[in-house]
Amino acid sequence: MVSDKLTVFVSIKVSDDARQQVREELLSLIKPTLAEPGCISFQMHESYNDNPHFIFYEEWESKEALQGHLGSPHIKKYRNKTKNQILHTDIQVMKKCSG
Repeated sequence: MVSDKLTVFVSIKVSDDARQQVREELLSLIKPTLAEPGCISFQMHESYNDNPHFIFYEEWESKEALQGHLGSPHIKKYRNKTKNQILHTDIQVMKKCSG
C-alpha cells in the first residue's frame, strides 16, 4: 500500500569557503518549516568529516503541503542568499511503501 505522505531527501553540496554561511542559512529554515501545515518532520544532517555536505530528511502529509513549503518566504529567502554558494543540490521525493 502506498501512502499520500511524502518523504524527501535533499542533498546539498557547497564549497569549503561557503560552508559556514550556508550552514547558518539552512539552520534558519528548521523552525519555520516545522511550523508549516503538513510538515511531519524536517531534519538537517551535516557530513561527519570535512566534506561540506548537508542532507535533509523531510516528511510531508501531502504533495500540496510540500509545494506550499517550496513556495514559502523562508525557502525563497534561502535560495536568494545562497544561490552562488551551492555547488549541487539533489532532491528525491519518495512515497513510503508498506506491506
